[in-house]
Amino acid sequence: MKRNYIFYLLLSLSFYSCQDTEVESPSFDVQPTSLQYKLGDSVRFNFTGDTDFLTFYSGEQGREYQYKDRLELTGGTLFLEFVSRALYASEGDIKLLVSTNFNGSYDTTSVKNATWTDISNRFTWATPVPGGVGANQESGKANISDLLVSGKPLYLAYQYKAAKPPTSVATQRTWRIFSLSMTNVFPDGTVATVSNLANAAWVNVDFKNPNNKWIYANSYLQLAPNHIATNPLATEDWAISKPFNPNKVTPDRGVAIKEFSRRKTSHAYLYSKPGTYKVTFVATNGTIDGQKSMVKELEITILP
Repeated sequence: MKRNYIFYLLLSLSFYSCQDTEVESPSFDVQPTSLQYKLGDSVRFNFTGDTDFLTFYSGEQGREYQYKDRLELTGGTLFLEFVSRALYASEGDIKLLVSTNFNGSYDTTSVKNATWTDISNRFTWATPVPGGVGANQESGKANISDLLVSGKPLYLAYQYKAAKPPTSVATQRTWRIFSLSMTNVFPDGTVATVSNLANAAWVNVDFKNPNNKWIYANSYLQLAPNHIATNPLATEDWAISKPFNPNKVTPDRGVAIKEFSRRKTSHAYLYSKPGTYKVTFVATNGTIDGQKSMVKELEITILP
């Protein structure tokens, strides 16, 4: 009987011990020294209570609590621009194409099976100088938002075509592409850089003449034909980008201003622009058994 008593006593102690490890809700409040400040003044927030961790969202662009889980932002305007240059010889046409149903397999069959929209006429291209070196030409910034399809990636492709040259004469010109920039501009002022020339991960796909290939090197994308007089061939080569998801954005992030072992009674912050900001503090208590959080929000106005 005594043994049974000891067993149940130990079981009860174990139960209450487990109960004691339950995470407590934070006890936290925040008060600013004022709700209005002049630009250049330090904004100070005073804290009461206690919390293990504290995260601060200033309310500035990229630091808004309401967007902490946002992965996609629609309603933007997608812009594309680049610089082109034509060198030497007398023929060789270039086009810029876009696809939203390319399957991502960089082979001729997959490229043929995809639907490609020619958007070459939305840009200004370099003027070829037969036998000479043409000047760099800015394409202008074109709105390509109409090409987006919800839930599908966007691919870019530079297509080069040149007829079979005479045996003794190199007639296929070189094309170079510089400074490509794709940006998504949203109504709230957010500007998301979708891609530049370097990180577009161009892949060459040969349709005709394996001697010629698109190559990215020295900060530009280039197709420079290799003329073989004994076996001249027509050329068709595509430089196709990686898939782009222009509406993808990075979630807003707060700044951790308190860790478990530190006591913090206030926080100062300096805003760089006038405006009204929704400031958010997230107080969190946490252990290996879990965590509990509470959110405190307030509005601060920064006057010019």
